[in-house]
Amino acid sequence: MVASVRVQRASLVASFVLLAASGCGTVTSTPFAPVDAAPRDGGEAGAVGCGGVSMNDCPAGLEPWEPMNLAPAPMSMEGDPFPEALSFARRSWVIPGTTMRTSSVHARAFIKRPIAAVWAAARDPQTGRDPTASQGFGVRAYNTDPTFAFTYRTHVTVNAVITLMWDVDWRHGVVDGTIEAPRVTAARWQKTMGSSEIELIEGSLMLRAVDGQPDVTEVLYQYHLKAPFSSNETIVDYLTVIFGRLKDKAHGRTLVPNDCAGCPMAPPGY
Repeated sequence: MVASVRVQRASLVASFVLLAASGCGTVTSTPFAPVDAAPRDGGEAGAVGCGGVSMNDCPAGLEPWEPMNLAPAPMSMEGDPFPEALSFARRSWVIPGTTMRTSSVHARAFIKRPIAAVWAAARDPQTGRDPTASQGFGVRAYNTDPTFAFTYRTHVTVNAVITLMWDVDWRHGVVDGTIEAPRVTAARWQKTMGSSEIELIEGSLMLRAVDGQPDVTEVLYQYHLKAPFSSNETIVDYLTVIFGRLKDKAHGRTLVPNDCAGCPMAPPGY
């Protein structure tokens, strides 16, 4: 698996080299989908209870990007009904109200830790970082949007013949329960500025406490990507890496790498 990921990452960097040769490398700005545009995620099509995960509706602006997560439950492993391994659903998705078709991957897994511990790990920007596909990572700022409980902006750099850079805005909040004792949480992220070769990056993460299993949390991802030479497998690679980092953080293991030179200190509670 590691060798396969490295080969695909090398191919992606090679693709960026081709883009550089064609003269690409401009920077564009894309505002985060505003709160009042939340139904853009497909909620108008009949999503119930925050993507089918909760009896409650998601807070505006935290909905999953698609109405339902279509990834199957992970297969039991050696009698373990809650394996810490991702299952995937690969598909395409047309952004509602546009003609833009994107690669789309849904994923589902479990982490054998209470949801409070997993959610705390998810709010660490390092657990959304993929060091296998980038050469630079940083946090520009925290509390970037006071509408939500936890927000921040990260910065990613990929060095090819040209340097590709982009910013990603992240939001986290509670759907069921409280910040101290959540039952369901939701997060959204989206590329908001950077190299125009990457037309769209947007993802969502929902965490749900498993009924009757206080030490098990269900993890549900959705991720959209539109960029030259990318595919659903590009997304699968990314989700595999960040899930591994989320799992490690939730279990108290040290993340490698964990550098963030010049980054602001996280506020209390992050």
